[in-house]
Amino acid sequence: MSSVISLRRAEDGTATDLCVLESPNDLSWMRGALLAHIADATAETPATAEDMIVVACELATNALRHGRPPVYVRLIHTGRHLILDIADHDPHTAPAYAVNRPLGAGGLGLHLVHAFALDMGWYAGDTTKHVWAQFPGPGAGRGRIATPRPADDTLPPRA
Repeated sequence: MSSVISLRRAEDGTATDLCVLESPNDLSWMRGALLAHIADATAETPATAEDMIVVACELATNALRHGRPPVYVRLIHTGRHLILDIADHDPHTAPAYAVNRPLGAGGLGLHLVHAFALDMGWYAGDTTKHVWAQFPGPGAGRGRIATPRPADDTLPPRA
């Protein structure tokens, strides 16, 4: 069962929205939940909102298909940038670009992320793997920031 765990604003001004997905059936719900938050933050650049929804769906699908649920989808507002951070519970499997696949055979998710995001990357904690993508926030332009790795790897424990 999907849910929004928290909608909070940290002391440093960053805001984090957290969705929890258990299965591919939760992807439609996630799109709607994220769209409301992303649309507000990207009102001046609607194309960014569309790109972010595509990227969130691709990364969450990859996490559900190739990782271990539950999958955590975070939308982090840094003021100048928006960061999608998708985490699953398989820290031992690195994301991999699909190569030499016939058109229509799937596997283009990371290629789409690379095309739509300002920057992207991944890292593994003790219990989770995070794949992130950075987008311009209100008035940000298209400049990159440093790797948006959180100060800690704290997510709710895997059930």
